[in-house]
Amino acid sequence: MTGTDDQEFQIRVREVTYDDYETVMTIASPHTFRDGFDYLPAKFQHYVDDPYTFFYIIEDVGETAAITVFTCKDDGEAILFKTMRNHPKWVGNGFSKAARQPVLHSMAPYFIKRAKVSKMFYTVADEGRKDVLKHVRAEPSTTFQCKMNVMYFRCDLATLHQQLVGDLDGMGSLPALSPVQLDNMNKLLQSDFSSTVLSKSEGFVFVDWDPYKLNESNIKRFVEWGHHILVDSGKPAAKSLSFGGSYMTPRGRVYHIDVHSTDEVLC
Repeated sequence: MTGTDDQEFQIRVREVTYDDYETVMTIASPHTFRDGFDYLPAKFQHYVDDPYTFFYIIEDVGETAAITVFTCKDDGEAILFKTMRNHPKWVGNGFSKAARQPVLHSMAPYFIKRAKVSKMFYTVADEGRKDVLKHVRAEPSTTFQCKMNVMYFRCDLATLHQQLVGDLDGMGSLPALSPVQLDNMNKLLQSDFSSTVLSKSEGFVFVDWDPYKLNESNIKRFVEWGHHILVDSGKPAAKSLSFGGSYMTPRGRVYHIDVHSTDEVLC
């Protein structure tokens, strides 16, 4: 396999196992990625176990050069490019481009077995990550759309809790929020909910950066994963849908809150 500037690569792609944890963490740089709030240590086991996740180590001449994660979404309808991390030695020399085809070739048996071809390949990236955007733009026939707003904040948890309690005291006129249960999920799957609340995202919901189609199988999956799911009591259909969860990182616990709403006050 030849890279840019006559750089020769001997690429081998293999699936990550539990025994690769330390190797992956070394490549992933969990103490520096996202300023120490890297999700990969917390999600390593899930990525290894999940049959819908392609978690690979990419080697060059027997050395671990990179890791990459792809997730198959919505029963194979789409593939999400979750992340790729290169060892510093393989940054800027065309390795990522050279590894693209071997990685896709490694995924092929899954789709051959299912006799189904995915219709969409996508990724979700922070606009501030110029390195990620450069890599994605290298894909042919790529279009770019930004359909969500992301807000980051860090503060003392006790102060935040006190502020939230004070804010909630003044919101008595808002509709009540209730947890979504498997036996009342039909309220979310009504067509008028998707056509209003999720119209700009084409029926996708975002849960901790990952896009999913709003359907019964995905709602069940969120419940199994232990996500908190809230919906308002608006009539005739709900006006908001929220997801929440948390995980530990090398620097501390990260809480993710994903709110989908057409009502700014309710949001």
